[in-house]
Amino acid sequence: MEQAQFLREVRAFDFVARRLWPMLRPIAHPHLRPRCRICAVPSAYAELNSDGICSACLQRDAHSAATDVDTASAQRLAADVHAALSAAQGSGRDYDAILLFSGGKDSCYLLHRLQQDYPGLRVLSLLVDNGFMSPVALKNATRAIARFNIDHIVFKPDPAFVRKLFCLAFREIPRQQGYSIVDMMDGQLTFDSARNLAAKLEVPLVVCGLGRTQVANIFGGIRTEFSEDDERNPLAARQGLRLEEHFTPGEMRHWFDRASWPQRRRPRVLMPLVAWDPPETDIIAMVEELGLLRRGQANPLLTNNAFIPVIAISEVANFGFNSFEVEFSRLIRERRIAPGYWRNLFEMVEYSARTGRFLSKGTLEVLDRLGLSRQDIGLR
Repeated sequence: MEQAQFLREVRAFDFVARRLWPMLRPIAHPHLRPRCRICAVPSAYAELNSDGICSACLQRDAHSAATDVDTASAQRLAADVHAALSAAQGSGRDYDAILLFSGGKDSCYLLHRLQQDYPGLRVLSLLVDNGFMSPVALKNATRAIARFNIDHIVFKPDPAFVRKLFCLAFREIPRQQGYSIVDMMDGQLTFDSARNLAAKLEVPLVVCGLGRTQVANIFGGIRTEFSEDDERNPLAARQGLRLEEHFTPGEMRHWFDRASWPQRRRPRVLMPLVAWDPPETDIIAMVEELGLLRRGQANPLLTNNAFIPVIAISEVANFGFNSFEVEFSRLIRERRIAPGYWRNLFEMVEYSARTGRFLSKGTLEVLDRLGLSRQDIGLR
């Protein structure tokens, strides 16, 4: 989709969420499920008590959260990240670390912090373009990289392979367990592309911008580095999806095969934002102040992949909720984001999923590119 059309659709959606949805809610109400009055998680995911509050909000006191860590643990996480980044400096290779760079606010913030705090770290930034990236994110990435003295690679996997990958993932949504199978598939392709490159170039670290809440949702705990269990294909472990049953030996080269590399060439995967845990407002303020992102373009609606709305709609159609709601409800519960705007967005997606109305041109274009019908993703 061209950037002008993409921007029009996102801005229209954002305007409805911010301004119009409270007035439209009474009309849409028959198609909406109850939601927690505090975190906005839907009743399809979590049972609500008579006051309309979910158990997670009832159990959370004013000073604790699922992703809170005590002082000692926070210090240990920070020390682990510092030790890994410090040790990688001057590794003797052409590069000390490969940074997964998307052009979004988190990767811009992370790149700035790495250069500011670890000036001796030789970083190669890598953007994995799956063909469905936001044109705003791609433009942001180009602008941001130009501000740094850093080598940068854009890797575009074979489009036929990517199309096959996402068609498979979308068709598997009805039997997914927990976290989004489509998002996991995309993430696995991104991480494995970086790990394959790092192994070939003998780069000791792959660094990514996953935050504390994302890591907790994906892996079920707080950690700053992939464990060996994490590195084993999570699609098989968590979704029961064995890639070798769906892809040819030639296609399997896109995935990272840990056993095929000697120990010294297996890169560590580091997630510094889990330790640093900067507030969302601080990230946005820093990247805008530095001119890495234009003001107003840190909104994830502008920088997310084009298929994210399709995932959200399909999951609601199949399960009554989507995995992004679970993640953002946790952020609301932890007082990291305000509930009003996101509740509106959740309800708008639910209304589209349950009625088939208000599907954007971009959403329909994604389905067309993948050769999928509305019925294939659970819509009427």
